[in-house]
Amino acid sequence: MVQSAKELNHAHVIYLSPTRSIHDLRFVRLFERSGALVTVIDSKNTDFDMQSILDFASANEYPISNRAKVLITGPLVLDQSQLKSFDIPVIGISWAFDIMRDSIRNPNELLKLKQSLNFYHQIVVDNNASLRILVALGYPENKILNFPWGVEEARDSSTCQKSSLNLRMGEEKIILSPRSLLPHYNQDLVLRAFKLVLASHPYSKLVLIDDDYNNRKLLEGIAETLGIAEQIIWLPFSQESQTEDWIADSDVIVSAASTDGSSVTILQAMKLGIPVVTSATLGSASWIFDGITGFTFGAGNERGCAEAIIRALDSDNDQVISNAQELIAAKAHWPQVATPLLESIKLLTTN
Repeated sequence: MVQSAKELNHAHVIYLSPTRSIHDLRFVRLFERSGALVTVIDSKNTDFDMQSILDFASANEYPISNRAKVLITGPLVLDQSQLKSFDIPVIGISWAFDIMRDSIRNPNELLKLKQSLNFYHQIVVDNNASLRILVALGYPENKILNFPWGVEEARDSSTCQKSSLNLRMGEEKIILSPRSLLPHYNQDLVLRAFKLVLASHPYSKLVLIDDDYNNRKLLEGIAETLGIAEQIIWLPFSQESQTEDWIADSDVIVSAASTDGSSVTILQAMKLGIPVVTSATLGSASWIFDGITGFTFGAGNERGCAEAIIRALDSDNDQVISNAQELIAAKAHWPQVATPLLESIKLLTTN
């Protein structure tokens, strides 16, 4: 059971993040609905220590109270000199890349991660791989909360609105790659794979979401070189509810990320009954089982990606969709899956 609305009415959550993404808003709403006072501070705009945060909040008229405080950072902060300045409990929310990509690829970042762990009272992860990496680095498993950033409330395809952007002119198949244009999501690979898909599905359209001007220009250049620019549809970056509408209006969802956690977008597609094609990452491995709950390919393999998309387009997917929806209903129902985090905040802020 999720906490009642007044369960955290004694607590003050200071939420520190460098972004204002839909994922940040998801957690802020969770805390507010549970009765906590929430102060959201952009970590790019202030020094990272308690007094600087209080001064910044006061200068910007952010609410500060005498309630018991807890600091929540997302993603993880790896600078122990910053973390040790706090005399209130600190909870870190991992965004997967901070453990599975940045730290592993850079020995100095890995050392900083290991040294910073002592200053976290608890760490939230969204996949088994991140949990095991933290345990391997010596962080106590009983201080790790592992749950997906699941599908919010009970929205399903029947409540989504079909896109008004005229994605279909006839019987085209709509392939949506809804992830960011940042390099580690490998949208260039998706373009090359789509080129191969067109050989058997010549009237397909690939839909990308424009969240970065420079990366879009690079990808547009690749599409022009491949001769597929006319088959690409660009949608403007939007909030979560609009993205769900686009997912519901698609035939296949594809993600080619190099590393990933439990992607909310992928979980949404599974919930909405849209077949998912995803690279076999450590995070996606907990959700997408090839031929059972979706279709997979080796990370970085464009031909494998194309073949998986074709399988998803050509298959009778009723059983795959049913299996995926069953898994989401059992294991990814937000906010119920986040109950352990609310319980932890309650414990840390109760004298």
